Amino acid sequence: MGKVLNFVDGLKNALTGQGTSRDPRTATGYCAARALTQHEIAAAYSGSGLLKKIIQIPPLDMVREWRDWSGLEDEQAALIWDEEKRLGLREKAKLAETLRGLGGGAFVLGLPGLPSEPAPETISQRGLAYVNVVSRWHLSFTVLQDDATQPGYGEPVMWQMQTATGQQNVHPSRVITFRADTSASLITPAITGNDAYWGESRLAQVLDAVKDSDTARASFAALLHKARLTRIGIPNLSEICATSQGEMQIGKRLEMIALAESMYNAAVYDSGNGTDGPA
Repeated sequence: MGKVLNFVDGLKNALTGQGTSRDPRTATGYCAARALTQHEIAAAYSGSGLLKKIIQIPPLDMVREWRDWSGLEDEQAALIWDEEKRLGLREKAKLAETLRGLGGGAFVLGLPGLPSEPAPETISQRGLAYVNVVSRWHLSFTVLQDDATQPGYGEPVMWQMQTATGQQNVHPSRVITFRADTSASLITPAITGNDAYWGESRLAQVLDAVKDSDTARASFAALLHKARLTRIGIPNLSEICATSQGEMQIGKRLEMIALAESMYNAAVYDSGNGTDGPA
């Protein structure tokens, strides 16, 4: 015979309802959140100081020390350094990583040839004319490469970018994307199109926690304001204020109390015979 195992809950679980329908945890569940819009991301980023730190600090750490070249002659390393400085690559890498935290960004490379044509495999010195940074909302695509046996699987067949002269096709070889977290889009059928390609931003991943933190901070700040308010109890206040003379006396007395607190950082009151409380 097989071994009999006891799976019966004890009296403690029966009393608390743990694991039964009376357990409030049984109603806990997770649901797929909708993707944030560009305007919602912009509002959250500009409105929360904590969110700005979460988004800005990692890119700053990435480029603070930049990088050293190994296996190159000093002259070659100096040429690369000068080229990076000419292109402003360090600052633009920081900006692109910041855009990654907000939903995605990209480098658009100024390589020889038409933008819609594949980039050349090799270029001459200073052949890279520029490196421009754009956000995910500057780029769009219509078709993704869905054949896993072909190069560029999961990447756009062609990028479209809106310019002052109209829509411009840009070949994928001329674009370097900085995508957000795309792991959720691989298992979530509800996420499609641009949101599936660019992934879930770091801002969206921490937004609920940041909301809780900002709410707690604002509530605590409001409590600090209330904590310094002086509470003054006056017997028969309504009867005293019923006359103009009584109202004037109350006003002068409160004015003197506030003046004493301002000048001496202390509350001054009539102690009566020395045993009574504040009058």
